[in-house]
Amino acid sequence: MGRPLKFETVEVLQRKIDDYFAVTDKEEVTITGLAIHLDTSRETLMDYEEKDGFSDAVKKAKDRVQLEYELDLRRKGRSGDIFALKNFGWTDRQELDHTSDGERIGGFNYVMPVNNEETDSDDKPAA
Repeated sequence: MGRPLKFETVEVLQRKIDDYFAVTDKEEVTITGLAIHLDTSRETLMDYEEKDGFSDAVKKAKDRVQLEYELDLRRKGRSGDIFALKNFGWTDRQELDHTSDGERIGGFNYVMPVNNEETDSDDKPAA
């Protein structure tokens, strides 16, 4: 038996999450800010994401925070927003398509020389 849950029901947690978003300016919402508002740690909040019944509430709260970073990135294009979104699992990569006239480049065929130790005196492969 572990430590009792800080939030006894998902409804209690959801009310407190909703309160955070109601009293916090959209440009100021963060996961850590949410955790502090809930009087818990960021780590504990993330643990609730793994608990049956609580997972959806935490994921939706994270999505709301993520949305603000995404919108801010579109409006202002700041590198801090990119960094924050990467922490949400976004990637910043370039994919190169190595093709030739739209066709994939095939592999290469090559012939390896036969090892001299494996041949008989007529330079034929040993049977």
